[in-house]
Amino acid sequence: MHDDICHVAEEKRVTVIILPFHKHWRLEVDEDNRHDRVLENVGHEWRLVNQKVLKNAPCSVAVLVDRGNLSPFPAAAQRVCIIFFGGPDDREALELGKRMLEHPTVKVSLARFVEKDGPNGNEIVLSFSSDKNSDHSYSFSTAKMNRQKEKVLDDEAMQEFGRKLNGKVQYIEKVSENIVEEVLAIGKSGEYDVIIVGKGRFPSNMVAGLAKREAEHAELGPIGDVLTSSTEVTSSLLIVQQHDVALGDDAPVHNVQYEHDHDSSDRVELSIANDKIV
Repeated sequence: MHDDICHVAEEKRVTVIILPFHKHWRLEVDEDNRHDRVLENVGHEWRLVNQKVLKNAPCSVAVLVDRGNLSPFPAAAQRVCIIFFGGPDDREALELGKRMLEHPTVKVSLARFVEKDGPNGNEIVLSFSSDKNSDHSYSFSTAKMNRQKEKVLDDEAMQEFGRKLNGKVQYIEKVSENIVEEVLAIGKSGEYDVIIVGKGRFPSNMVAGLAKREAEHAELGPIGDVLTSSTEVTSSLLIVQQHDVALGDDAPVHNVQYEHDHDSSDRVELSIANDKIV
């Protein structure tokens, strides 16, 4: 099935494929008019299809985790939150949120997480695993990428987003020591119908630090998995992966180390050296 999906996407020259997650929630109303969320799992085969599309798609891919709270009525207002850490996937999530804003009933908030210690903080070193099929470890891109250039691209994307929307978006900047708690607080708040996040294949230090977590849904990336795995999160989720051949292959991580680097000028490249990202 994944071959058919990718073939149609390439033939039609689509820019994004939206896949339904293999788990979804539906609302049921009992005799006392109380609402209850019922989880349905359509099976491992569906999950395998999603994983293969994410790996082989000729365009960007988004996975929709439906919590059963999305309105089928076009006139109903939809509240959207974009969580931004940086990197190609997060910039693609920003672009998708920008397109959503073209609809008059969509309201968007943007939460940007920034490094607590700035450029002088701990540098993350990730060790890759030889297991290419790990379902319990997050996978990150093995491509050589320039961290300083990525930061410039992130800042430019944020400036363009703010310039075009001219006050239509609520902007929140967060500096946090515990990003898991902060991200979950957004999901549990009940303020948003949809939360958009990047998969984070080229992670910032904050996201890379989550690589040591045991993944429940590794194909969603660290932030997407955190939000999807919590039973207290009420928002539906859209996890976005940007299509870019330069990102190279993904590989799961088996170890995380922290190195303090006072002079970051010598560590501007993300590359593979002795089975490590440095």
